[in-house]
Amino acid sequence: MSCFILFKAEWCRNCIQFGKEYNKAVSCLEKDNVQFDSLIYEYTNKDHTKFFKEYNVQTVPTMLYRTAGTKAFVEYEGDQSEIYTFMQSTIKDKPLAEELELKISKRTKGCIYRTRRNKFWS
Repeated sequence: MSCFILFKAEWCRNCIQFGKEYNKAVSCLEKDNVQFDSLIYEYTNKDHTKFFKEYNVQTVPTMLYRTAGTKAFVEYEGDQSEIYTFMQSTIKDKPLAEELELKISKRTKGCIYRTRRNKFWS
């Protein structure tokens, strides 16, 4: 299953705008009943900062993604207005159970939201 990780900080204006676009994209994908994992790490949360180091994230906002069938994450470098189009073209509908080896389930303690049905920003 494809996975997207958003690294953000609540004090960052770019993160707020990126988060809104990210939320719109997730909502649209939910309407299409597409399966994917979505993780969000907040820089100001002490428990989350270890994930910034683990994924070598230097700036916020940063979105990392991986497609179904791969284990390596790649940084999204596109424009924030194109997030939905990018996510839609990246996601493969065929979920693969063995991909959960990536330890995503162990990282849920560090996530603000993990399921695709949650709103990330209000």
